[in-house]
Amino acid sequence: MVIKCKMCGGDVRFNPGDTIGICDHCGCSSTIPRVDEEQKLNRYNRANHFRRQNEFDKAIAAYERILEEDDTDAEAHWGAVLSRYGIEYVEDPGSGRRIPTCHRVQVASILADGDYLAAIRNAPDAQSRALYEEQAKEIAEIQKRILQISQNEKPYDVFICYKEADENGNRTKDSTIAQEIYYELTEQGYKVFFSRITLEDKLGQEYEPYIFAALNSARVMLVIGTKPEYFESVWVKNEWSRYLALVKEDRKRLLIPCYRDMDAYELPEELGNLQSQDMSRIGFIQDLIRGIRKTIDAGKSMEEPGAREAGGFTPTGGGNIQALLERAYLSLEDEEFDKADELCEAALNLDARNASAYLGKLMADLKVTHPEKLEQEEEPFDSNPQYKKVMRFADEELKAALQEYNETIRARNNSAREAEQADREFAEAIRAYCTADQVIQSETQKMQKISQAIGDTKAKLERLDMELSQAGGLFSLSRRKELEQKIDRQTRRLDDLKQKQADIQSAIRDAYARIPKKPDWQEKAYRTAGIYYENHLIKKAAAEYVLIADYRDVPEIIRNDTRLEEAVNALLPARGEMVAQEVKKSGELFRQAEQEANVIVGLHKTQDWIQRLTTVGNVVEFGSYYRDNNRDKDPIEWIVIAASENSVQLVARYGIETRRFQGDWCTAEWEKSSLRQWLNEEWFQDVFSDEEQKAVEITTVDNGPDQGVPGWHGVNGVTTQDRVFLLSFAEVSRLLAAEEKICRATEYAKGRGAFVRRGDLGIWWLRSPGRNGNNEAYINTDGTCHEYDAMNAGVMVRPSIRIRLDRLK
Repeated sequence: MVIKCKMCGGDVRFNPGDTIGICDHCGCSSTIPRVDEEQKLNRYNRANHFRRQNEFDKAIAAYERILEEDDTDAEAHWGAVLSRYGIEYVEDPGSGRRIPTCHRVQVASILADGDYLAAIRNAPDAQSRALYEEQAKEIAEIQKRILQISQNEKPYDVFICYKEADENGNRTKDSTIAQEIYYELTEQGYKVFFSRITLEDKLGQEYEPYIFAALNSARVMLVIGTKPEYFESVWVKNEWSRYLALVKEDRKRLLIPCYRDMDAYELPEELGNLQSQDMSRIGFIQDLIRGIRKTIDAGKSMEEPGAREAGGFTPTGGGNIQALLERAYLSLEDEEFDKADELCEAALNLDARNASAYLGKLMADLKVTHPEKLEQEEEPFDSNPQYKKVMRFADEELKAALQEYNETIRARNNSAREAEQADREFAEAIRAYCTADQVIQSETQKMQKISQAIGDTKAKLERLDMELSQAGGLFSLSRRKELEQKIDRQTRRLDDLKQKQADIQSAIRDAYARIPKKPDWQEKAYRTAGIYYENHLIKKAAAEYVLIADYRDVPEIIRNDTRLEEAVNALLPARGEMVAQEVKKSGELFRQAEQEANVIVGLHKTQDWIQRLTTVGNVVEFGSYYRDNNRDKDPIEWIVIAASENSVQLVARYGIETRRFQGDWCTAEWEKSSLRQWLNEEWFQDVFSDEEQKAVEITTVDNGPDQGVPGWHGVNGVTTQDRVFLLSFAEVSRLLAAEEKICRATEYAKGRGAFVRRGDLGIWWLRSPGRNGNNEAYINTDGTCHEYDAMNAGVMVRPSIRIRLDRLK
């Protein structure tokens, strides 16, 4: 009989009667199940296979079937333990040893698990029992570490469960839909766990602590799927099955399956009995948010004040004050600074000497989310009245921390100012050098021309001497004297230029001598250390002095400072590593400066772009789509047609595409049109980057009779919520100038079959209905309104969007 290794799946080598064997592949010791028939062994191997494939629910079910026949089977109990805690054995690249990874951490210790205790109790001998205990202790340490990390995580409201990548490693449609829902919910103020974004700063770390914390704190889980097999995929099912178990224990939780491009009966059996949501249904997101709000608000009303801890900084106070301050610091973390200030003020009404409340008001004033980030402020904040109140009522530890933050800011600014001055002097000297170099090049060119002229004149004089020797005459003698005078003038000019060149070269040498040497990292460390020392930041000064190549060069007055000398000596053992890090950083200075310059240039472009964006009539670029027929995307040009304090409305400058308004024979209504669905889904995802999608606002689109052409078919359409929409007849009349109504087609749109008249001019759809139910309004090439069959494929699309200015980066 062949027994498979629980860790790697290799064959385990053992002798009849043994209770422990050795894997031929990984070399790990493995307990041997008590089997006397091939069929039972196959059940063991099948259960172990499920667990190694991380299909833990299937594995538990398989082990339980074995235990139904024999409840004293230690190996089946141990397999159930490994599956319940989601244990996967992964090879350590350094040692080659198989180490456990926990994918389903539990609050209860594995050492208290009933199946573990049963495995110990029913172990066939002491050797097997010792191996179970050894492996369980290793898992318990991992479990303890995960729980410690998870306790520092803030609670979540919603957990989004979905499949990120398909079998080819490409991003799934599920991921895109989940991200859109994530943005919608975060805009509503909810804290949402969405692994693509939430875990992006956790690369190189274990994800389980953060997933565990989110699963256990979230009130609602959304399971997103567009294919039945995606709902059943290993890690998706791992998450929703764990949450389903929490729902059974806590009825205040809610799990909502959200499906699309499939039927509800194709959902997994465990989810089939739950109230699910069809994501293709109009109004889905509004219904979803309403259900989430109802569940979360009901849960919060049942919580005791302060039941969900903020984590991190712990404000002082008691009773209602404690609850107010916890809410205030949570609001600071969520950048709700006005709300945080109000909560701190309410706490001060109960305790006018509460330092934590004054600290919260200080952070709200400075728009700081965590106390330790005060050190990152651009200027010292000790003149702030809230700071003075904190220093009046705080304990010594908090006072010292805030004082050090201010001194660090001052030292950093002093160092930055000195560096800026050195950079200015360097740039000025370089400019002087370059100017002198340009002048000398220009004068050298003049000298070359004069030297050539002197040579030409001398040649003429030689020809004249030849003529005189042959013929003679007064005329030739006069001509010779004239040429001699010209040579004399040119020679004097050449001498003047040579002197000027010598003066310029001297100026160049002086300019070059004035160019200061750019400080290297050692000089910078020396200068920074002095600034820290002057500001009484002894430890920081010592850290800089340790980097200097020869500590004996430190000025005598500083070396005589006992505090500094002790601090330096304490750091000397780590000096080699510190110097290596500084050398590495110095080698990257130019690249970093170049990147920072690019960021500044990009910022200026953004600021200029936003300024243009807020003026009606301007043309701006946003998103990208096909313009020519070469299949490369180009920026889309938009006309600003309306602007308010917080948002602007744009309409495409050109007809960017050619499509039917409605794909089927039915009433032409914007709400049900295939063009609306395409613009808000496929086109929106294809055209805008992730950052641009965040800036596009969901617009409440009015489709009432007053938006149509007076006297035409007045469908009282349903108000829709759209990111992308077409203009109505009323909006065109109100927002577009006469020349803006006339629209040109892009080369791509013409290639797609656009009706083009009068050169490149084409007709474009409105969302307003025509005279009868099957027709839709459009704008002609002369700017007038007509109607066309909604299924006509030759009409251009000219989309409109609204952009929120506060979401632009």
